Amino acid sequence: MLASESARTNIHQRFFTIVEAALILKVSADTVRRMVKRGQLRCVVITERTRRIPLEALNELAQKGLNDGTAW
Repeated sequence: MLASESARTNIHQRFFTIVEAALILKVSADTVRRMVKRGQLRCVVITERTRRIPLEALNELAQKGLNDGTAW
């Protein structure tokens, strides 16, 4: 991860790009895309090619991981 990428990812945002969500979750952007496709992570469709991950969806994923021992 580049320092500039980390600086752009502000946890106080309400919505995150796929890449920003991947940085927060410490997984690849492809993993985030697969999680969205499988329904494991909610997203908001802005346009046909643009998606945003709500902060609440990241929190839900973290809570699920705490409850059952695995987030995905």
